[in-house]
Amino acid sequence: MKNILIVFTLFSTFAFSQMPNVSNVWMNNSQPYLGTISAEKMPIKVKIITSDQDKKNDQEYFVSGFSCRNNQYQVRRQTQN
Repeated sequence: MKNILIVFTLFSTFAFSQMPNVSNVWMNNSQPYLGTISAEKMPIKVKIITSDQDKKNDQEYFVSGFSCRNNQYQVRRQTQN
């Protein structure tokens, strides 16, 4: 009987678990993410301004911010999983 109770408790924990809200992690303390794109390894900077967790799907985030490539800024709004 104890084994059944333990197994039931374990499964119910996984069934009702929810992803924590890590929106602040995406914003990186107001520091841009640095990287490269394309085969030519062109440098790019991406700065996330806002990050919101989706209310219906807790593993999906809506982020918006700026990217800088070749000293040209572009506004972006993306959905991240």
